[in-house]
Amino acid sequence: MSSNLRGELAPRVDGFGDLIPHHVPEQWRQWLTDRAEDADTRRRELGTTIAQDVPQWAGEALGPVPEDSIARAEWKHKAGWVAAYRKLAGWADDADPLVSRRPPG
Repeated sequence: MSSNLRGELAPRVDGFGDLIPHHVPEQWRQWLTDRAEDADTRRRELGTTIAQDVPQWAGEALGPVPEDSIARAEWKHKAGWVAAYRKLAGWADDADPLVSRRPPG
């Protein structure tokens, strides 16, 4: 990698809409945008729910839910992303946050 491009190829994803490819045909763009907004709403709901009743994986991976409102919002944001991935992957292990220890085979 050229030194003048260092860091330029790392994507920043703030919401599911950022994952929609730029070359999607226009007739599909609104439908995909609507689904991305639905997914972001659900992700935020999951983060809020987890902050109210912290499962083992969230407490171990993210620490306790902060009292400070800004830090709490950041915690919920992270928890929501992990929870959304866990739902998508069908992962329900209360101790393992990100399917990191699948058995061999």
